[in-house]
Amino acid sequence: MEPRKKTTTNRDYDGDGIRGSATDRALAKKDTNKDGRVTPREERQAAERKRRSNVSTTVTKFDAQGRPTTATTRTPTQQEEAKGKSAKDYGVSASFLQKYPDMVEFVKNASDNNYEPPRFMAELENTTFGKERTAAQEAFDIAIEGPQSEDLMKKVNDRISTLRNEFMQAGIQISDQELNRYGREVVRSDLSNEDVLTFLSSQFVLPGAGERQGLTGVSSQVYSSLMDMAKQYGLTMSDQTMQSNVRTALAQGPNWQSWVEGQRNVFREQAKMQYPSLGDRLNDYTMEQLLDPYMNDAAELLGLNKADMNVMDPSWQRALQGPNGPLSRDEWIRTLRTDPKYGWDRTVRARQEYSYLADELLSVFGMA
Repeated sequence: MEPRKKTTTNRDYDGDGIRGSATDRALAKKDTNKDGRVTPREERQAAERKRRSNVSTTVTKFDAQGRPTTATTRTPTQQEEAKGKSAKDYGVSASFLQKYPDMVEFVKNASDNNYEPPRFMAELENTTFGKERTAAQEAFDIAIEGPQSEDLMKKVNDRISTLRNEFMQAGIQISDQELNRYGREVVRSDLSNEDVLTFLSSQFVLPGAGERQGLTGVSSQVYSSLMDMAKQYGLTMSDQTMQSNVRTALAQGPNWQSWVEGQRNVFREQAKMQYPSLGDRLNDYTMEQLLDPYMNDAAELLGLNKADMNVMDPSWQRALQGPNGPLSRDEWIRTLRTDPKYGWDRTVRARQEYSYLADELLSVFGMA
């Protein structure tokens, strides 16, 4: 397909401040080299063309015996229009016809019948070649075999380079072979940014449990953010759900952070269903915030390191799940002291209290 000629009809030839006016269009016809100005020579050439366009020429055809059969009178303009089209007029190269030999007959028919380019492209859609391709793919496959092939390949290589950076930033690995194939298809099919993001996100695969620290780029940030948020609301997510969520976030492109933050509302509602006793408290606080004072008491009373305590542990979530909602502090302390599973009686603090109590008893009986 030949490169599109620069239009000059939007120039302000007559200097009236209005581009593309009737006067500008008339002058544009005289501007033979399309440089935006009309020289005296071009004025003379335009006048000559106008004069010749009014001079008719009669063409007489003869039969085998030399007798005149038909006589056609045409102006020079009409004669020019009557010339047949060639494959080159449709942007079709010999290389294309060699690659797609089944298109030879179609191109010959279009040339013989003097199809205008718009009709050529319309009729092309009815061929096997056209039915298997979109309009963008048709244009690419024709042009890539012609004089524009070098420019097209530069465009493809530039897109591949951009895609490589996009995959790297997302933290997704992709083979060079797959990247090259897809980069070419992006240009060939004139895919939108949304299409590219959909493909990019579909390539994310959540690594195995022992390899997740190897996540990089945006996918790592999304994964960490969602895991932290789920923890805050006392929720767990399966690998399948997490992978789906990361893919959805990556498909948002530069807006992934807004999408991730929007998941807070989803987690909040899920937590309300999972912990109905908390009711509307979750509108203002996360599960982690509600549990924090209870876990402080447990760490102090049981001699634990709070950093090692997990919000997801049912032992601590129990503080929020009393028969009437969250336990009071007294109820929680009593639970920690009396329920054997917390092992309070085996703690240093318990032994100290027992020792102190024993001393008090001995004192009462005068034995201390």
